[in-house]
Amino acid sequence: HIDNLKEHFNGKTVNIVGKGPSLDYLSADDFPSPDDPIIGLNEAALELAKLDLPNPIFGLQQDARLKGTCKPEGVPIFVSVKAANFYADKQDAYVFNARRYKLSLNALSVTAAIKITQSLGARDYRLVCFDSCVNQKMGYAKAIPYPVTFGGSPQRFRSHRAKIQKHTRGYKLE
Repeated sequence: HIDNLKEHFNGKTVNIVGKGPSLDYLSADDFPSPDDPIIGLNEAALELAKLDLPNPIFGLQQDARLKGTCKPEGVPIFVSVKAANFYADKQDAYVFNARRYKLSLNALSVTAAIKITQSLGARDYRLVCFDSCVNQKMGYAKAIPYPVTFGGSPQRFRSHRAKIQKHTRGYKLE
């Protein structure tokens, strides 16, 4: 059950890794504290698993259209109820219902990660590889195996910063 993961998040800064172009250059240097948990969104979790970091690492998949493609070996993953059947064979898959966290079933993966970890006692947030929120680059990293238009117009990223800020109000956000 997700609540059993509280020890990894309670009082910690949660690093959330997106799929922006800077994901192709991700390194251990991007994570200053080895004690803080890291959540890789969708395929970003696969890239995190390659870095052999000392941090607690998790994946998160909200979008069922990705099927079971975001399954990092040896990395626990939060999976939406919509995608849960693709992870039935994964022992460390933690199924979540976005509505439990007062989100729509089509909520952004990042807002699902934020709301889940807030319920587990997260102290604050560092977002990594969210290029569109920082420098307006609307693409995906080369490591992402589908075009940025897969989820609609890349212009959709323009609204993400405001949504992230809304859900982290009262928390430090870097």
